[in-house]
Amino acid sequence: MDRTVEIAEGLNIDFDKSGKLVGLEVLDAADRYSLADIFNLSTENLILEKSLTKKAKSKLG
Repeated sequence: MDRTVEIAEGLNIDFDKSGKLVGLEVLDAADRYSLADIFNLSTENLILEKSLTKKAKSKLG
């Protein structure tokens, strides 16, 4: 991981040196979501809103 960008309060995305998204971090996830929600979370169809990715790109450089 080369850089972390906070895209919303408590939601961070991590990028490698080439700018590829390599991680997603949800701070205080246990306080935000039930245990069942966390275990049932699927990222297969996760698509970040364009406004969030634009914000991240602007912070990257």
